[in-house]
Amino acid sequence: LYVRFHFVSGSNFTSDCALDLVRFMESPGGGCIDPFAANYDSTATLSNNSCLYPGCTNPMALNYCSSCNSDCDTLAGGTNDSCCIFPLCSTIPFYEDFESANFNTNQWLTNSGTEAVVGFNLTSAIADSVSLEFSGGTITNYGITPYSEAAAFDSTTKIEHFASATLCLDLSGATTPEMSFLVAMPGSFNNAPYRWLRILANGNVIADVNGNTSFTNTLNNVAGSVGLVTDTVMLTFDLLAYIGLSDVHITFQTSCRYGPAFSLLNAD
Repeated sequence: LYVRFHFVSGSNFTSDCALDLVRFMESPGGGCIDPFAANYDSTATLSNNSCLYPGCTNPMALNYCSSCNSDCDTLAGGTNDSCCIFPLCSTIPFYEDFESANFNTNQWLTNSGTEAVVGFNLTSAIADSVSLEFSGGTITNYGITPYSEAAAFDSTTKIEHFASATLCLDLSGATTPEMSFLVAMPGSFNNAPYRWLRILANGNVIADVNGNTSFTNTLNNVAGSVGLVTDTVMLTFDLLAYIGLSDVHITFQTSCRYGPAFSLLNAD
């Protein structure tokens, strides 16, 4: 093996060249060097970013693993969910008053961005002694004030301010199912639509009986089918489109700038 370094000089002093520390050695072995990964390679000396961390990658499972990069069968991008634990789907009539202050009681799934919170309000519930509460955080990564549902739930600009709570319902035996719940949007900064709520069924946004697909704390300059929530009100949703399904995931999704934002109570 012959190696030649060839340099062609220019016509002035800026074309100097220096060569130093030339080495010839065995190429380091690439592989996964994390001993906690499923495919750890003890012979590798250089990481090639191939480490696999298997787990439940289905967000509808109680043991969903957001940091896992492979499914239960250790396949990147796979769909094997044999290791997932899914919540039980409640039959109707069903009533939730959140008085247990425990998401596991009825197996709620919750999720929140870095600038959002979903939890329980134990000091100023809108009824009884406990309410489900959604909140924003600081103005970090919030961007401009949203004046439509699309802007409020724009995942490219406001995803860190999203929060959600999801419940599974079994409507296989239902004939005329509907859902209602109490909601209030207390808090400061009521002159702008900083607090938003919408309901999804199996990932699809649904409208209430008045045709509203989202709700906010003020309708000043707001466009679209948006309902107004100031004081505590009861909202009702028709679920006839989901008759016969045994696993209907109802998601309460919020987008809030500040906190505390608003509370939900008594869903049935």
